[in-house]
Amino acid sequence: MNFDTPELVSRRREYKRKWHLENRERILREKKIYWNKHKVRFAKRRQEWLKANPDYNKTYLKEYYRTNREQMLKQMAEHHALHPEVRRRWRDRNKDVVNAKMRAWCANNRDRIRSYRMRSEALRKKAGAINLKSIKLFVDYVKAKSTAVCYWCQKRVSTRNIHFDHIVALANGGPHSVDNLCVSCPCCNCSKRDTPVRAWVKVGQQILEL
Repeated sequence: MNFDTPELVSRRREYKRKWHLENRERILREKKIYWNKHKVRFAKRRQEWLKANPDYNKTYLKEYYRTNREQMLKQMAEHHALHPEVRRRWRDRNKDVVNAKMRAWCANNRDRIRSYRMRSEALRKKAGAINLKSIKLFVDYVKAKSTAVCYWCQKRVSTRNIHFDHIVALANGGPHSVDNLCVSCPCCNCSKRDTPVRAWVKVGQQILEL
C-alpha cells in the first residue's frame, strides 16, 4: 500500500530541491569525476545509440538550433575564440567541403564581393601608400617561399593560402605601408577583420601593435 499523502510528497520534493541547491557544487564535482572516469564507455554507448537512431540526432539538432540560434552562435564564437586550433583542425580535415562552400558562396554573392573590393580599394586610396615598391617587394619575398608563419597564431601555412593583413586596419586609420602589413592565415584574418588588436583577444594570440 502507498501511504504517501500529497502533503508528504510535496514536502519530500521541497526537501530534495533544497538539498540539491545547497550541495550543487559537490554534485557537479562528483558528476564530473564520474564522467571523466567512464567517458570512454559513455562515448561508445552514445555512438552505438546514434547509429541505431540516425534521424533523431539530425532532427533534434535542427530543432534545438532553430529555437536557440542566438545562444548557440554566441557559445560557438566564445568557444572558437578560446580554442582556435579546433576550427583549424576541422578545416584541415575537411578542405574539400570548405572549398566547395566557399566557391558556392562566392558564386551567389558576387555583388557583395565587388562591394568589399571597392571599399577596400577606397580605404587604400584614402590611407595612401607610403611606398608601393617596398610593399611589392615584401609580398614577392613572402610568396617566393613555399610556406610562411602567421603573425597572429604562429601557425605555418602554405603561401598559396596566406593573407596580407593590416595590423591596424585601414578602417581604423592604419597606414597602407609595409610597416603595417603582416602575413596572416585566412582564419585569423577573417576573424579579426577591422577589430582593434587589443579587442581581438584569443588564447595563443600575440598582442602586437604599432
